[in-house]
Amino acid sequence: MRRLCLILIVCIKLLSDNGQGLSSVMAIASADGYSFSLLSPDTVSNTTYSLSTSAWTGVSSTVNCALRTISKCSLSPGFLYEPVAGQCTPVQWLSQGSGGTDVPAVSADALPGNLYVNNQTSGLCPNGFEAVEYGSECRVTCILSLTTPLSYDSATGECNNLDGYLVSVRTAEKLLMVRSFDQGSDMWVGIDDQAQEGQYRWQEDGELLTSAERTAVFRNGEPNDHNGVEDCVQYRTSDDLLNDSACWSLMKALCESKPIY
Repeated sequence: MRRLCLILIVCIKLLSDNGQGLSSVMAIASADGYSFSLLSPDTVSNTTYSLSTSAWTGVSSTVNCALRTISKCSLSPGFLYEPVAGQCTPVQWLSQGSGGTDVPAVSADALPGNLYVNNQTSGLCPNGFEAVEYGSECRVTCILSLTTPLSYDSATGECNNLDGYLVSVRTAEKLLMVRSFDQGSDMWVGIDDQAQEGQYRWQEDGELLTSAERTAVFRNGEPNDHNGVEDCVQYRTSDDLLNDSACWSLMKALCESKPIY
């Protein structure tokens, strides 16, 4: 079994009653391999986190929370630790109750605490791409947002120039990850039937869309090639599912690339 090691730099934030006062304490626990640090207080000070999966309880310290997190998901982007109750929650189990970009929580219960991020994830992806973990098995991929609306082919070219491809969305868990990048408008997804009508192939590997994938991520009855002009696929923000669309439409997009291990 891989030996789990840790270099933990802990900044413990102490907030006054009005939420404005702030001081820091530095603590170090060493071994080798991992480094977590507290997310900027300006980012988390007024954020409430809610659970989509029950947290571990009775965890005695920040260090133990970090070790438990990486034993579950060695590439976890971080964890939330609430010291009073000893609640420890990997980041992939959280959503931001303040309307942030994470997956919406199943539970409405709020969990306060200190949020720590994994410094190792910064080197997992090509330049410009962000390491993103998703799903119950802690899968990791690399994502880059294209914020300028483009046609499907132009967006594909942009991603290819970055050694990537338009994002693959083949499972419900991956669909939830894409939702977290919702830019307020529809986005291109890397699958189309431009080469042969009705034969939808993923840009990632050229594989055909399966019936299971279609059921998991597409709107009911889609793709349907409405009016005979819809050969490309979008993530539709109105219902958070995939739908076919005319390839010349202008949309934002997500590029995807494989992690560098």
